Amino acid sequence: MCSSDLTIDTADVIWNNGQIAAHGTLGWAHPDSGELAVQATVASLAPFDSLLRATLNVSDDTTHPHPLGGRADAALTISGSLDHAVIAGTVHAGNVVFDAWHASQATAHVRIEHGGDEQFAVSATLDTAGRGANVADHATLDVSGTNDSMVAAGTVRLVGLDAAASGRWTRTGNNADVRIDTLSMRFPHQQWRLAMPVRIASREDQWSLRDTLRLATTDGSGAMRAIGSLPAAQAGHFDASIAGLDLLDVSGVLERDTTALDGQGALTLHLEGTRDAPVMKGEVSLDGAVLGQIHVPSIEGTFNYADQRLDAEVSLWRTGVRLLDGTLSLPLDL
Repeated sequence: MCSSDLTIDTADVIWNNGQIAAHGTLGWAHPDSGELAVQATVASLAPFDSLLRATLNVSDDTTHPHPLGGRADAALTISGSLDHAVIAGTVHAGNVVFDAWHASQATAHVRIEHGGDEQFAVSATLDTAGRGANVADHATLDVSGTNDSMVAAGTVRLVGLDAAASGRWTRTGNNADVRIDTLSMRFPHQQWRLAMPVRIASREDQWSLRDTLRLATTDGSGAMRAIGSLPAAQAGHFDASIAGLDLLDVSGVLERDTTALDGQGALTLHLEGTRDAPVMKGEVSLDGAVLGQIHVPSIEGTFNYADQRLDAEVSLWRTGVRLLDGTLSLPLDL
């Protein structure tokens, strides 16, 4: 070790299921500089379960409890000095399980600048990843920025859906702002796109749409709209509507079966009240629905929810003739 550099000829940390090896130099303080190579191999991620939960502030999953599992290896280069370092390299993990979350393969290219601007950039890919039975065949995520300002872009491929989005997140104190610049969802029968960028804000734990969220299909067959604030500790007022939704596309994503349910759906929703006492009402309709080989009559319905009770009225129609009317009332705690 000299007066300006920290030199590591060879350093090894070995435990039952892993090893970290490092060699190279680092400067003691900026502008002195060096380069340190680090190789890590972890055959079991289980010892890092408590650390991950503390870092993410995640408690144990009581429904699907499973400690962190899987394997990982990393090849990193640390350059610069102890007080002004750049960490760059690749981390790969396989057969990762964390409670109900799982991924067969995950790879991340990272760059972290410590000291000065404190910037970072991560480019990650996931294969066969998801929560429970909801699995993405492939997903990508690119995030860069600082702790208070990030830009992100991502893609996901599921059975029956290819989606992509990009935007920005900023934080000022306890307030957060999100801007969605692009959003596209390609289903087998419809392709939805965000009409224009939309801003979303979080103030005192309440999320609000600052702009009207508008999505439309490229062929003009469907449209979605949403505006307002969601219920929180303070009352919210939120309105949403969707028309021309292809039910075959929806069933393909939810059930991973692109032949289960066909037809067109529409929904209007008004939501208000607080998180502990929400109130909502709306209308729903299904037209030309086909369930397997069964042609279902057109369905029109209205619903109201308040004071932990759901009331609904439903009518069945075929070729303009009302076939059946029904009502529903049941206790429900949302």
